[in-house]
Parts: sequence; structure tokens; C-alpha cells
Amino acid sequence: CRDWSDHLSSRNPRLVSLNGKSGKNRRVLKRLARVKALFWSGKVPEALKEFDDWDHPRVDNFRTYVTKHRHRIVNYSYYQAEGIDIGSGEVESTVKQIAARLKLDRSQWKAVNVPQVLLHRCADLNGVFSM
Repeated sequence: CRDWSDHLSSRNPRLVSLNGKSGKNRRVLKRLARVKALFWSGKVPEALKEFDDWDHPRVDNFRTYVTKHRHRIVNYSYYQAEGIDIGSGEVESTVKQIAARLKLDRSQWKAVNVPQVLLHRCADLNGVFSM
């Protein structure tokens, strides 16, 4: 699942290309940096206001995307200040490990049993499960 940062970063070249002159491009890049900082702090309305005077279909598409998914935009700066992990690398690695283990030769898994297996594995990793 992509988040606003990925969406904004992947759209940067397209948004910058809306203005052909290099002076305008620098202003666009500065604006996008402000927008990214506002999103990082969870300030969605303020970030969207940065585009109020920018009339273009690509910008409209981005605003629509952000408005639709605004409930998923978290205040990363708060989580970071609290020492809460905000990266997804560990979770993605665990998912890959589980997927690899579910594909063992000659093993058969019923979909209804997978949640219980995952609960046992989590309990084991957390040190609260013993046999």
C-alpha cells in the first residue's frame, strides 16, 4: 500500500514539469518540500491549501487522492518524537518469511488454520509460547 509520501514523490517530476522554466521549477520544488513537511506533521488541510492557486488536472488528481485517503495520513513527526517505529521494513520481512514457510514442500495448509498458526508464531517470537 502506498502512502502520501510515495504518491507525492512519484508525482514530483510530473508536478515540476507543469512549469517549464527553471525559476518556476525551483519554486515548485520549494512548494512541494513545504507540502511534504506539512504532511509529515499530519497537517493535511494546510498541505492541501498549498495547491489552492494551482489549477491543473494532475494537481487536482493529487488533491483528490489525498482527500480520499486523508484518514490514513498519520502524524509521523509525533510517532518519531515518541520513539515509535514508523518503518515497514520489519513487517515486510516477517510477511516474506511467513510466506516462504507456508510454501514448504509437501505441506498442506487450510486457509482457516493460517490465523492460528500466525498467532502461535507471534506468541513464540514474543516469548510467551512454549511447548
